[in-house]
Amino acid sequence: MRLETLIAGLCFASIVFAAGAHTVVPWRLRRSEPEARRPWALAAAPLLALAALAFLTLIGRSEDAVLASRLAPFSASRISLALGTTAAALCLADLLLVFAWRRLEDRGWPLVALFGLAFSITQAFALAALAGGDSKAPVASLALRAAVLAALALAASEAITSTAPRLPPLASLAGLGLPLFAFALPQPVREPFVSAGGLAFLGAAAALLFATRFVPNPARRRALALAGLLLAGFAWAKAVEISGALAGQATTVEGREME
Repeated sequence: MRLETLIAGLCFASIVFAAGAHTVVPWRLRRSEPEARRPWALAAAPLLALAALAFLTLIGRSEDAVLASRLAPFSASRISLALGTTAAALCLADLLLVFAWRRLEDRGWPLVALFGLAFSITQAFALAALAGGDSKAPVASLALRAAVLAALALAASEAITSTAPRLPPLASLAGLGLPLFAFALPQPVREPFVSAGGLAFLGAAAALLFATRFVPNPARRRALALAGLLLAGFAWAKAVEISGALAGQATTVEGREME
């Protein structure tokens, strides 16, 4: 596996986990004792900062895919603007938790989870657009890829952060939709993606996430979920690599035609 793919996969896993955790953890804490909320109140902002750093790293390493997906310039991209807006709102919510987690009422925690859900959706659209590459592809395929990634964020984060002996059904079943990601890619990306083993990676990731349903030990379940998330990240990175290469080839052809 190439170093670039490895780094992109790790960045993907960081972003997806941070987004999902900002949804599932505040929702779980809405009925908890105040002291149980303190660790998340202190960890939320650094986790979001890590996700922001990971996303900037992806952008810097995937310039062709960014241009092909029309995520840049950021001021002209609806997805980028939505991602920036939800990230800023979530950052303010995290800072509020740092200073006021004791005084935040029970009904305030679902609101924090709602901010996290909005961020989970927008980051899913941004990552889905990067993997698709072609900005002229049908919106339905982009929406399907985003739905798969948003479900992955919630499922993996629930499996990693929960200490309950058994996960809710949706938490383990959401990962089963991962193979749909491959079929929602534009055809020029999908064919080399499947040939390169991307679909196999997605299938293995889905199997690992589904297996968390039957593992009562939180530590082992966490390991399975992390492995599944990383495999999904490597598959996503392969799609981005292919879409970036196709965009680079198209730019080269256009330049020669202009000459």
